Amino acid sequence: MDENKQVQTREVDIPATVLNQRLKMADEFHKSGAFTGDVKNKQMAFAKIMAGAEMGMGPMEAMNAFYFVNGKLTIYGMALSKQIRQAGWKIEYKENGVESCTVTVTKGEETFSYEATKADMIALKSKAYAFAPKDKLKWHALGRLVRFYIPEILSGTVSYTKEEYEDVPARVIEVKEVSAVEVMLESIEKADKDGLDKIKHDLPKTAAFYDEAELDQISDAIRKRNSILYTEEVGVHDRSMKVNDEKLETEEEAVDPEPLENADEGKMPHEEKEEAPEPTEPEKEDTPNLPL
Repeated sequence: MDENKQVQTREVDIPATVLNQRLKMADEFHKSGAFTGDVKNKQMAFAKIMAGAEMGMGPMEAMNAFYFVNGKLTIYGMALSKQIRQAGWKIEYKENGVESCTVTVTKGEETFSYEATKADMIALKSKAYAFAPKDKLKWHALGRLVRFYIPEILSGTVSYTKEEYEDVPARVIEVKEVSAVEVMLESIEKADKDGLDKIKHDLPKTAAFYDEAELDQISDAIRKRNSILYTEEVGVHDRSMKVNDEKLETEEEAVDPEPLENADEGKMPHEEKEEAPEPTEPEKEDTPNLPL
């Protein structure tokens, strides 16, 4: 492996203090109204800040570098160009009016190119191509090149440029607006013992998402769920004990009764046989002696 080659790393475990700072910052950014209209809530602002942090951007830069299109986080072409150059690649555009644009990136001995054409824009039914054809071709080509040849530039954070993805037909999906506290309460209600322990462990890290009233709701829900789980656990234990007792009683009933002291007791009496009288010699009759 080339010792001079830099390997980009990403945050794995974010300290609670840093996470809370970013959450509070996202809330303030959202309240300011100073950023693009795609940021509908503080959670979306937080997503931009986190995406930027993974790509080495500061919070303010991240708020202006990313854009939500149809609910998907994308990156502006200009911000992508900066990321490519910071990674050591040189960018060259070869434009053919409004018909096509070829973008080439070079780093050392590596070179990659991609051509975007007017036919691509027509196929995508691009609206932006009608009023900014050259820009549209340029950013479309750059986004495709990065995604196909050097995706590590985006660190897996986003996949499309804003200029590309806005041409993707939006799927009509009915989305129910659910607040962060509603999601948390539902998670608590469905949690098992291990899940509830994890929620309690992670709550200090995400506390900045909720106001004081919402935190009270979450605490009450945790206590209630904890009580239910405890009751269920005790109930299972009691049922187990009952089953064991019934099993024991059944086994005891199956054991042969102890032998009775009188072995003949309980048996049907047998009639005693009368002993036959001893035979007696027949009485001799006095008979006259007859002459032979």
